Amino acid sequence: MYKKFFDLLVIKYRKVEGSDPEGLDLLKIKQEAAEKVRQQEKIIKFPEGGRDRVPVKKQFNKVKSLKAFKAIEDAYEKAHGWFAK
Repeated sequence: MYKKFFDLLVIKYRKVEGSDPEGLDLLKIKQEAAEKVRQQEKIIKFPEGGRDRVPVKKQFNKVKSLKAFKAIEDAYEKAHGWFAK
């Protein structure tokens, strides 16, 4: 990961300055790349599946036809009193 950040910063330096970084500039680039790696490691990875810890693939019914979907939708709306016909 460090090499990736370092290479990107060197490329950016070359575009701006027109030459390779040397001395203090090279040291600053190395420090900035190391800092970016440290910041990257602080990123929090949330557990998959959200609040209920249900995997994403299992969160939704796999209704295979429009007819079956409409039947399920009508039953749901009837049970909750929505869109009374």
